[in-house]
Amino acid sequence: MSAEDAGQNSDPARERIVEAFTERAGLLGPRSVVMAELATELGISTRTLYRHFRSKSDLMTEVITRFAEDATKKQESRFARNLKPRERILETAYGWLDDRARFSAVFWKEAHQQYPEAVAVWRATQRVLLATARERVLLDLREDLPPDLALSLLFAAIDHAADPRRCDRLGLSRQEAVTHAAEVWARGALRRPVLRVVGEEG
Repeated sequence: MSAEDAGQNSDPARERIVEAFTERAGLLGPRSVVMAELATELGISTRTLYRHFRSKSDLMTEVITRFAEDATKKQESRFARNLKPRERILETAYGWLDDRARFSAVFWKEAHQQYPEAVAVWRATQRVLLATARERVLLDLREDLPPDLALSLLFAAIDHAADPRRCDRLGLSRQEAVTHAAEVWARGALRRPVLRVVGEEG
């Protein structure tokens, strides 16, 4: 982030705009936000709003760029610590779940339809995050398993386990369900020496 970007992000009015937009658009989708209504809600003029963001597209790009930067920082923080295999897998699972839950399905659907430039920012970041995660998984993965497939199965298991209706049916919290899913994956995907460590940590 440049010094100019940092200065912009410290502007209280700009921050309020981003926060208010994120709260509404993140739940109901960007179409639900009318810029003039957003300005009125914040007690500022439409001119002031457009001085900070020339369009809703610019605002969407700002929101998704911040989301991408936050996801990158979280991954860097996880990898900077010397975590044991089980902790590393679970933190990856919780991080994935947190990122998926940040915005609604409606938000992403409308973003893909109307704001491809903003979505491109996240896709580029996601490719880097997945590549980094792949490198880390290789440290513990069974040699006979394709890393990309193994990662895809891990994230699919997390999504499956985190479904609210499934959690209610099983009487589990989302974190409990995700923990079980990640550990089931680990028992099938990790090398035996690592797997013994995972079992000892429970």
